[in-house]
Parts: sequence; structure tokens; C-alpha cells
Amino acid sequence: NGGIANTSSTSIQYGTGNKENGGIVWNGKDGTVYGDVTLQENLTIGEGESLTLDDGASLDTNGKLTVDGGTLTQNGTVTGGVTYKVTGVSLDKTSLNLNPGKEGTLTATITPSNATNQNVTWESSDTKVATVDNGLVTAVAEGSATITVTTEDGRKTATCTVIVTNNGSGPVLPPQPSDPAPSQPEGGSSTGSSSAAPRQQGPVVHNVSNSSAYRKGEYEFWMKVRAKIVSSNPGEVIEVNARDNDKMPNSVMQALAAKEDVTLRIRWNDGEEIVIPSAAALQEKMRMFYPLSYLAKFDFAQTPAKKVK
Repeated sequence: NGGIANTSSTSIQYGTGNKENGGIVWNGKDGTVYGDVTLQENLTIGEGESLTLDDGASLDTNGKLTVDGGTLTQNGTVTGGVTYKVTGVSLDKTSLNLNPGKEGTLTATITPSNATNQNVTWESSDTKVATVDNGLVTAVAEGSATITVTTEDGRKTATCTVIVTNNGSGPVLPPQPSDPAPSQPEGGSSTGSSSAAPRQQGPVVHNVSNSSAYRKGEYEFWMKVRAKIVSSNPGEVIEVNARDNDKMPNSVMQALAAKEDVTLRIRWNDGEEIVIPSAAALQEKMRMFYPLSYLAKFDFAQTPAKKVK
């Protein structure tokens, strides 16, 4: 004989239930099932709401009960099935660094864990950089891509930024004449002796772990800057504090050159600024990196930029 007395967000109101004669009784957004109740209309337990079966109570949902962000506490017996809606999804990583040809795994976690529909789809923003198949990410070529997982139920999403860098597996590029030698800091002086050690001209591998051209973490810093540039929209200004990360990889400059109306503002050397609009980005062939001391010599307000110092 039960019924529902409700002030919850659900629209169901048929009859008045109570503890003595059975039914679903609502106290604000908290409902309690007493006795034996069979749902005749759809009932949704939304966010901030709860439905609790009293000890010994039974609820035949008749296939009409949905939990969408709320709580169902089953102290009694529930029959007829319950649909648990997806309220969110997350990934075990928000960023992933890979070398070309390598793989990494992303694991998606749906909330709640007992959601009825656990199906998701995966997508890469740039399959030329990285592909994804059911959470398995394969790095293709240098660059950055965003991996997005989307739930079938509710279209909830989570993302991971994949940064693909060449860790010694690709071509070896020599240092440029205007770059400081990896073994000798820029500005180093000679005693004037003709026997002074010559400038190192050996090959430098373009990576962070195997190359003397970059300190630990410096290449990753600039790849994060590159990722921001790649995902930027026209009119945006990318501001970075380079601190002592003073060797900007050529791939960062090339990413900037490929954008329309994007500006890179670099703070370095105790507050000095280098402002590079995308239209004035340098495109010097075969350059591995741009020392900031080198970029500071250019007037980027001109297009193309001109060296003035």
C-alpha cells in the first residue's frame, strides 16, 4: 500500500507514505523506504539527494529507479534493477612524455565505480604526433597532442597532454656557430695563448638526458611552452618565466611561426623581456636551439625581425 511524500527534486507525488503504513517518506532531499514499495513512475535520485531502505523494507523499482549523483543505501531488498548514471571520469595521468615509437598507457576511472554504462571513447587531437587505442598511446613524431577520453553516458571528459620528444633516436644536429659550445659557457674568455682549447664542434644530441646542451629539466620546460603555443588561439599571449632555461629549442620557435596572431613573451635575466609575435618568429634553418642572449639582439617589432645589437 505505500506511497510517496516528497519535497525532493523528483516530480513523483502519488499518495502519502509514512513509517506506519509503508511508502517512501521524504525529509527534504532525504528519502526513506518503509515496508514493501513498488515504483509506478520514474524516480531519480539526483546530486545531494539520498534514498535509504529501512531495515526489512523492500523496493521493487520496476526498472524506474535512476541514481544520478545521489546516494542509494540498501539496508533492505531492491529488485527490478537500478540505473547508475555516470557523473565524471578521470585519467591516471594529466601529462605523458614519450619518445617517437614508444608507448604509454592511460587508465580511465569512471565515477561512480558502479555506473551502469562503463563505455568510453578515446581521441587524439593530432594523430601525426600521437595515436590512442583504448588507452594505449603510441608516440609518432615530435610535438604535443591532447588525448581525450569521453564517456558514452553523459559525455563526461578527461584529458592528458602527450609531449613527444626525440631522446637520441633521431637525427644528430651540430651546434650552430652562434650557439655556445656545450662544453664551454657563453662568454668564456681566452688568455690569448694560441694553445687555448678549441671550441667544441662535435655532434650534440637533441634531448635532455643524453645531451650536454641542456640541463636536466630544461628541455621539458620548453616542451611545455611549445604545448601551450600549439594549443593557443589567435590573439593569445603566452607568458613564460624562463629563469635560467636559456636555450629555447628550435621546435618552440617553429611552433610559434606556424600560429596566427600569437605572441610569446619571455621573462629572463632578472626581469628582461623578449617579446616575439608569431609573424616575426625566426626560421633559421638547421638551428637546434636559440640562446635567449641571441634572441635579445633582435627587434621583433619588425617583420621580419632584424638583428639590431
